[in-house]
Amino acid sequence: MIQWTTGRMSTAYVVYRVIVAVLMVVWVIADFLYEAGRFYRYNYAIWLVFATNWSMLAVCITAVWMAVTSVYYYHGTRYRCLGIRSLSYF
Repeated sequence: MIQWTTGRMSTAYVVYRVIVAVLMVVWVIADFLYEAGRFYRYNYAIWLVFATNWSMLAVCITAVWMAVTSVYYYHGTRYRCLGIRSLSYF
C-alpha cells in the first residue's frame, strides 16, 4: 500500500526527504562560496543578483520545508498510532 491510501508515511520517504534537504543546503552553500570566490572576487552580494541563484535558493528552501513537514507529520502519525495523545512539541 502507498502512504496516501494508508494514512501513514513510510520511514524511507522521510529519510529521502531529509537527505535531499541536507544535500540541497550543502550544494547552495558550496555554490555560494565557490562562485563568490572565483567569479565575484569575494563580493558575496553579487551572488544574489542572478536569477539562477535565486531559483536554486528557492528549491533549497522548498526541500528543507518538505523535510521539516515530513518529519513533523511522520512523528505525529507514529505517536497517534501508539496511542499517545498529547505531546508538548506537537
